[in-house]
Amino acid sequence: MVNAGLGLHHRYMPDTFQPSRAARAPAWLVLLAGLLVTALFSALLWKLRQREALEQVRGLAQDRVEVIRSQIMRSMEVLNATAAFLDTKTEATRSEFRSFIDGALERHPELQAVAWDPRVPGAERHRWEQRARSEGLAEFHFTEEK
Repeated sequence: MVNAGLGLHHRYMPDTFQPSRAARAPAWLVLLAGLLVTALFSALLWKLRQREALEQVRGLAQDRVEVIRSQIMRSMEVLNATAAFLDTKTEATRSEFRSFIDGALERHPELQAVAWDPRVPGAERHRWEQRARSEGLAEFHFTEEK
């Protein structure tokens, strides 16, 4: 051992001290224990973050489901109102139907169109085609469903 400034050496102590393996064992055990605890806490934190992320995604998905459900219910109200409109009119014209439905389509952008396709008995087919042509649909004709 060197004494600073005096130049004295201890004769039983070498200049480079090398502890034995047995003396280093506790230090290695402490290091390994620290690494193990660090790895366990890291894994635990990773699981907690994954769980939080999953819960956040579930929450967002539930919010989206509620928005879609609400839009579907609003759209169904338009269809129910349309059915009620057609039930109250014995013979609605195309312009009446268009006037009724245009406002609903403006208020409900999720709806692209609402069509009115009446079932027409074969005996009334000619009358309906004439009516459509008189309302400006020159090429109107029925097609048979097979």
